[in-house]
Amino acid sequence: TRRLAWDDFTEDGDIAKAGDVVVATDCVYAVANVEPLVRALKIAAKPGGEVLVCCRAGRRGVAEAWAALEAAFGKPRESVENEPAAGRGDGVVEVRAYLRPGGI
Repeated sequence: TRRLAWDDFTEDGDIAKAGDVVVATDCVYAVANVEPLVRALKIAAKPGGEVLVCCRAGRRGVAEAWAALEAAFGKPRESVENEPAAGRGDGVVEVRAYLRPGGI
């Protein structure tokens, strides 16, 4: 497990195509975040690796992120939305699972 700034991701870096599973949570706050996020996920996940992304529904940039992720990885293989319990939590969270092309 590593926490990295998206600018740390380079095609020839030590984490390039290293992740069997790459997890990104609570990472989209604006449309400007979308391109760097997708770029970092594409670099970090190895071919055939799984990319899991969790975003709060309705946040700025989330719809654009889902569209960009689908353009990069194809349709999600799974998508799950939660319904917060009454009086708890601050909104619906959606998780989508993608596979990076190029696996076996």
